[in-house]
Amino acid sequence: MRTRTTLLLLTLAVVLMAAAAGVFLSYRHYHRRAGVSAVATPQFTRLPFELPCSMNTDDAGQFYAALRRGDRAAVTKMFAADKVRMIRKGTPLSIYPGGLFATVLIEDGKPQPTSCFIPGDTVSAIERKALK
Repeated sequence: MRTRTTLLLLTLAVVLMAAAAGVFLSYRHYHRRAGVSAVATPQFTRLPFELPCSMNTDDAGQFYAALRRGDRAAVTKMFAADKVRMIRKGTPLSIYPGGLFATVLIEDGKPQPTSCFIPGDTVSAIERKALK
């Protein structure tokens, strides 16, 4: 009888811990941090500086890695191959973070907004410097 009670209590403790972990993870998934949710709103932001942006995530990752390494030849080569474009200062845009890469929607007067990608870790720095 004592073994059965101990086993029942141990099972109950494991189930409660799993339920608590599930509640925590679902809360964290559906309630993003305040800084991220402020950027994810559809209001437009105007940049006080030019921003390099790429049309696909592979090129964005390679470009920003070369930029961080200080590899001037690789950065120049990517600009020459037209893999990276510069978003002009003052351009209205929206940034939507999404993990490793964030999507930037450029509202430049065209019927369809242009989208490109930047690394997700640069979003907080852009948010601090951007003019709303």
